[in-house]
Amino acid sequence: MGGTNQKEAYAVDLNDILPKLEDIIKSEKLSSKLKISKDEYWERVGYGATHLKEQLGYNDEAYFVIDYGHPAYDYWFAYYLTISASYKIPLILNRHFQNSGFSIDFLGRLEFFVLKIIDYNVFHDVSDHLKQIVTWLDENNTRLENNSSTYSQTIHNNHVHITEANYHQEVHNYWNGTNNDKNVTETNKDSSESLEPRKVRTFVKYPFNEYLFEAIKLFCEDGSLSNLKNLLDKNNSNSRIVFVRSFKKKDFTKCLHHFIVKGWLGFGKGELASWIADNFSLRKSDETLDNFKKSSCNKWLHESSDESKDSQIKYQNWGKEE
Repeated sequence: MGGTNQKEAYAVDLNDILPKLEDIIKSEKLSSKLKISKDEYWERVGYGATHLKEQLGYNDEAYFVIDYGHPAYDYWFAYYLTISASYKIPLILNRHFQNSGFSIDFLGRLEFFVLKIIDYNVFHDVSDHLKQIVTWLDENNTRLENNSSTYSQTIHNNHVHITEANYHQEVHNYWNGTNNDKNVTETNKDSSESLEPRKVRTFVKYPFNEYLFEAIKLFCEDGSLSNLKNLLDKNNSNSRIVFVRSFKKKDFTKCLHHFIVKGWLGFGKGELASWIADNFSLRKSDETLDNFKKSSCNKWLHESSDESKDSQIKYQNWGKEE
């Protein structure tokens, strides 16, 4: 992770991505959806890369690699896919899927986060790239869901692991965001404590979408509950989510900040502020709506993401093993 003098094939390497992306931005015709100049667009991309290098440490190594699992991975993986030759995309996705431990988490992040990042942040022609990504997703989702002899998923003692015919691979721990537990073994499959197999791919990472829904539904108007569930699961809502006026906007924003720090929600702070402002409101005493404001959310997102003592949402221990 970060500056290195060696890398694997198809790694997300900023030193490879940036010059190719700069050339595309400055030489190709970009979509009319881009409302700023090419120079400003490139300046913003470059600023994000510089900030990340400062965070992770860079001393002019040959490569700067972003690993799967880092919060910035989805963003730069989206750019990497769209600056690569479209015919290489199945090879790239196969390698990254393998590096994730063949985790359904990778499929969900690709579908719900990476494709959305491409839609919002990439303005050169990527129609062939999108076709390749969607085709690969369809094929692998179908394989995962229908071929039980090839893939099986078991949740046991708060661990998710996937098995295939000739190997056993420990993969991401869905409950605490790590994949380094060495105690998950093949013998766990036979435990009487195992749950029924289930396939989970959600917008807010499972099971934290469920935790959040249960925590805030008491503050949500009845008419907004189904929209809230759809928004957390699929990033899809027919109307604004309306909370009662006693709900604290700052507590909610800080909780979602905690989610992006943990990697449970694939947004940067600016994107998250816009998402909150676009989707959530409070019901005022005169029955009108008080929408969340992007500027206020941005301010709170630059404060600590830790739960306050009087927070209405008790999220600090979510994901910690019992």
